[in-house]
Amino acid sequence: TTPLCAGFECHLGPTTPAQRTRGTTLTLNSSEDVFGLTDAEVRAIVGELAAHQPDVLFLHPWYGAWLLARARALGLAVHRPTVVLTSYQLLTRRHQRMLREGFGAPVFSYWGATDLGGPLLGVECHQGNLHVREDQVFLEVEAPAGERGTLLVTLLHDPVMPLVRYRISDVARLVDEPCACALGGEWQTLELHGRARDCLAATDGPVRGHQGGDGSRH
Repeated sequence: TTPLCAGFECHLGPTTPAQRTRGTTLTLNSSEDVFGLTDAEVRAIVGELAAHQPDVLFLHPWYGAWLLARARALGLAVHRPTVVLTSYQLLTRRHQRMLREGFGAPVFSYWGATDLGGPLLGVECHQGNLHVREDQVFLEVEAPAGERGTLLVTLLHDPVMPLVRYRISDVARLVDEPCACALGGEWQTLELHGRARDCLAATDGPVRGHQGGDGSRH
């Protein structure tokens, strides 16, 4: 996750694997500069994965892809979990492919927002579609029907921090066509296109530039 905090574990650098283990969950070590990990740090992270043998690996997709690249350059074999779940940053199709090939496991995206304090906004199904967690949130897109826009989020079950039509900077489009998965008839399908600050808006108003020429999500 972020360089020094994983929500419930912070200041990871000097701690041991035992100190970073809660129940069956190990929080992997990190650094202030994730993209500047030393060879020794990469070997230590890969070693912790091999020792812990996790079934589920939960990570930031860009950090995970970088770790795989560094491990490959060092000739290290990386533990293969049953499934990889990603969050913290948009999972592009390119990163999804890199993680799937590198870890030898299916890769799915969890979509949330730090501001919300825990509730998920969406989850990816086996069809590769993102579904709104309608059991946790109500979403509105600030755009005409069928268009992309920023989001208003209403939390459904949070008496401590109730949020009503809370604006976040993610850009998305609600999809009318039902998904063929088990969630398709229950939870709204949605296309996530990244953050508003990373977009370009045409002079006539519509948001542009979210789909790359290779079909990747940006």
